Amino acid sequence: MKAQAATEYLLMLSIVLVIILTSAIFFTNIPSIVSQLSSSGHRDFWNNADIAIRSHSMRSDGALVLNVRNNKAAPINIEQVWIGENSYPISENFEPSERKIIQININENSKKGDYYHYKIGFDYLMVGQNFEFKPGVPITGNVQ
Repeated sequence: MKAQAATEYLLMLSIVLVIILTSAIFFTNIPSIVSQLSSSGHRDFWNNADIAIRSHSMRSDGALVLNVRNNKAAPINIEQVWIGENSYPISENFEPSERKIIQININENSKKGDYYHYKIGFDYLMVGQNFEFKPGVPITGNVQ
């Protein structure tokens, strides 16, 4: 009888230990899981937005480089790019589905490897109508 109680006790103890170890592994990986989900959500948003940012990079000389695509079915003219609260005037015409590289000098003293995080928006014209695509979903990365 005592042997059976000891066996049951050891079995219950091993089940509790497995649950604790599984929980510890799960909870230590939550930040990386959330980061991956957030990153893929941002990427999906920017790939499908009216003005898509297909890729981006930040150089140590302060230049933000955006690979931009017109996802609209009509030609557009991007008149300014918003980076956070600051606007940068440009004038770039895009045909439907056309991609271009836009480079904006934001005059930041960044070092290679520094993390960047910017909310991007656009003011653009399409067939004589003004549109505003306000900063919202950020782009993030490391300075190159």
